[in-house]
Amino acid sequence: MPELIVGINTSVTVAEADAYLDGSARAGARWPTFTADQKKRALISAFRILDRQAWSGTKVAGLFVVESFAVNAAGSGWVANDVATINGTAHRLGRLSILTVLVGAIATAQLTDAGLYTVAPAGAITAVAPSVGTGATLTLSVIDNPASFPREGLVDCEGTALTATGFPEEFERAQIELAFDIAVNTAAETSGGVGSNLKKTKADTVEVEFFRPTGGANGDGSARFPVYIMELIGCMLAGGGALAPSFYGCASGLGATSTVADPSEFGLTIP
Repeated sequence: MPELIVGINTSVTVAEADAYLDGSARAGARWPTFTADQKKRALISAFRILDRQAWSGTKVAGLFVVESFAVNAAGSGWVANDVATINGTAHRLGRLSILTVLVGAIATAQLTDAGLYTVAPAGAITAVAPSVGTGATLTLSVIDNPASFPREGLVDCEGTALTATGFPEEFERAQIELAFDIAVNTAAETSGGVGSNLKKTKADTVEVEFFRPTGGANGDGSARFPVYIMELIGCMLAGGGALAPSFYGCASGLGATSTVADPSEFGLTIP
């Protein structure tokens, strides 16, 4: 089973996705029917897709995440299912879930949040209440932040500057929405924005006819993502700016000239 690590392959946890989708009319009843494995794979797939998009702004340099760890000192007083934070100077501290213990000493643990550190962490951990575990340390493998966020120079659709200390809330929500689409239909992972709007050509009359594309993720001509996702992230995409307009029915031939309502809306100039 794949494991989610916030900051490495997801911006949200399964629990956060569960809580968000519980309020959705389209997903509230369906999402709980998926297994934990299916949810994790869908969230990872959605994160990979979103993270590789061309985003506005500039990625903040000089940040670190924990890629992996080994238990150095096992400590005492730990209990299975305890949670610990990885100490350091950070926008977000990394987290561990303690899986098994041996007479109060950590035997196995799992990294659940890679953190986001401004200074590479050393490996000391602190128990999260109500845990009383103490004395444990880790040997860490620390890498440069691999994600596209945080970014400087991002603004939301109202022109408000977004803080450059993590994933924007809009990104997190978009990941969850896209993960649900992928869980329902795995083809959504690779679909969208690949259709042609060429309906036919006609050599005898030199006619070329176009129609609204049907290759979008909605099956209705929308671009890479459905409208409800673009409403969240469209303003943050490089060169995007909210929802990109779509050309509707448009035909050309010997006897007619196609028009659009207002060419200036599309950045066009008619000679």
